[in-house]
Amino acid sequence: MRYVTLPDGRTLTTEFTAAERSAMERDGLIRSVLPDVWVACGTEETPALRARLASFCIPPRLRRRVVVGWASAAWVYGWAAPPARLEVLIDQSSRTTSAHRAAPRLLIHEVRDPLDRSVNFGPVFVSDDVRTILDVASRCAPDEAEAILRTAFRSVQTRRRLEAYLRLERSERVQRGAARVRKLLREG
Repeated sequence: MRYVTLPDGRTLTTEFTAAERSAMERDGLIRSVLPDVWVACGTEETPALRARLASFCIPPRLRRRVVVGWASAAWVYGWAAPPARLEVLIDQSSRTTSAHRAAPRLLIHEVRDPLDRSVNFGPVFVSDDVRTILDVASRCAPDEAEAILRTAFRSVQTRRRLEAYLRLERSERVQRGAARVRKLLREG
């Protein structure tokens, strides 16, 4: 299935031939955002729209079981480039063998409590901005993480939410992520 989102937010499900897609891209009518997902040129990308576009890469039966996370969540927030494969988090107690086979466009990571600190963006859950920052600092390559964090911290509101959360949350896992955030930002 292929998807095109129009500037007014409507989504068309269509089967364009490769030649038709190529011609529309060349003419500046559409642009690829994710594999098999395009938006009309001129469409304003917001976190809600990106989450909706991400949902097209997730099989419908998995959409309510997974959370878009890590660098893919950073893309949803506008802090990173679109991912080649969407990273999603699924509860480690779930049986995921069939999920992996059914979703070749996904990188599925098994984690504890993926819905903790997530936001419902309609068709999918996305890790919230604080969890995304901590996960990116802990899970992404240093150069990628630093670029994402610098972009994320352009928002004073995001920085303040992270600082407030870190004052309250004292778990070792969160503090390790916070130390990594500070280290990446200090070195850069």
